[in-house]
Amino acid sequence: MNFRTVLKKDKVREVISYQDKILCIGSCFAENIHHFLSHRKYKSFLNPCGITYNPISIANSIYYTIGMTDIKREDIQENNGIYFHFDFHSQFSGTSKDEVFEKITHHLEQARKFNDPDVLILSLGSAFTYFQSMTNEAVNNCHKIPQSSFEKVRLSISQISNMLNVAISEIRKAKPKMKVIVTVSPVRHLKDGMINNNLSKSSLLLSVPELEEATYFPSYELLLDDLRDYRFYDRDLVHPSSEAVDYILDFFEGQFFSGEKEIRDKVVKVQNDLKHRAFFPDSDQHQQFLKKVMINMQTLMEESNVDFLREIQATKEKLI
Repeated sequence: MNFRTVLKKDKVREVISYQDKILCIGSCFAENIHHFLSHRKYKSFLNPCGITYNPISIANSIYYTIGMTDIKREDIQENNGIYFHFDFHSQFSGTSKDEVFEKITHHLEQARKFNDPDVLILSLGSAFTYFQSMTNEAVNNCHKIPQSSFEKVRLSISQISNMLNVAISEIRKAKPKMKVIVTVSPVRHLKDGMINNNLSKSSLLLSVPELEEATYFPSYELLLDDLRDYRFYDRDLVHPSSEAVDYILDFFEGQFFSGEKEIRDKVVKVQNDLKHRAFFPDSDQHQQFLKKVMINMQTLMEESNVDFLREIQATKEKLI
């Protein structure tokens, strides 16, 4: 007897390879995908503007990445001694305008190395978007400004798809064969209320088929329809548990990676070895272990397109 409906994988496609540059933009589930990729040493960059939930800010993140939009000092604002930019997450906030400008500028310099990605991954979090009442401009983060300063709007299906299609077409100019993967984050936005959360997620889901040349990944359905149980949520009952994230990412791997499994497995083995903490780091046994890990990293770098330079240097410093 079956007690759950298991979502079946689509035909496996070689969408992502070690030769690709991958740009991940969107909600905190974009972080899960990015960490999955970077742990396996794929060339992945996460969120040029920090965590981003609404489609307009996701589109703006693309524009910042390709240099169509740039940061201006006069756009950095202050509230209660903290400086911030409405287009960027609070991770870039600081106690001076110069500090914020330098943080954002440095991050964008790194992001623009991925301005011609082979793969663009978008994780849509919420159709609800906050607009500044004074300027009618969408914000990525309200930065603890009173809600009375904003108008909260649920974007329509056409607004979402049109905004994202324009941004995708702009970043595609640098690489017309760029592949796009879109998912709707399974993280529930219950601060909007349960009904509004469902309306928001529905708007996002209905917008996806209107996106041009984009492949949908069903992270939302995997948690809500396949796993479908509160034991697969974290303690806040909003975010998926670590087991659920692993299940969804295993599905992701099965759908978008048809080759290079042997390399991925070897990389993960090395990453796990690097986490090992010895009780006696100067012992012959541990020193031999470190040398073996060094050889494995060097071999992987020679045989495949993975970068262990930083880890090799750190390991060398532990050798006696």
